[in-house]
Amino acid sequence: GEVVSHLERVFTCFPTIGTVPPGGHQLFSYRFAPSQPTVYRGSLSIQFSKYTEATVGVNLLGQGHVPKLVLNDDAALFFRPTHLGTSSVRMYNIDNPSRVPLTYRWDVPAKLRDQISVEPVAGVLRGNESAKLKWVFSPKTERKYMVHVPCEYSFAGGDANESPTAQK
Repeated sequence: GEVVSHLERVFTCFPTIGTVPPGGHQLFSYRFAPSQPTVYRGSLSIQFSKYTEATVGVNLLGQGHVPKLVLNDDAALFFRPTHLGTSSVRMYNIDNPSRVPLTYRWDVPAKLRDQISVEPVAGVLRGNESAKLKWVFSPKTERKYMVHVPCEYSFAGGDANESPTAQK
């Protein structure tokens, strides 16, 4: 993968400056927040006094991943012709081929919720995990139904404001 050079936005350290008394210790906290699905490499210098001879280098390495949801059958779900007053049930698989967990939620159009349902309507998929969904179609009128049911998904952790969200 491509190595990204804007590491100041990807790797952060806290505290960035401080004083440690003789014989004391200091913990440092590092945060990795990738913006792209690629490898990030860099180094960080820690200076222990005002002399440059007291500088220690720390190598930084991180790999960014993006949540991805794969729908089987080219994202199309077909029900056999179904008589009024009966229901047709189909099982459907979704996969998370990425290495990061994701949350998903199906948004069945409000005007069709009494005719189309999915279980579970929402859930979490860990990396490389799949789920089986049960779709039920119970037509109320005799006609051809062509319905788009969006599925929103995003990274299943951290700050929701920073999570990328996609729609299928």
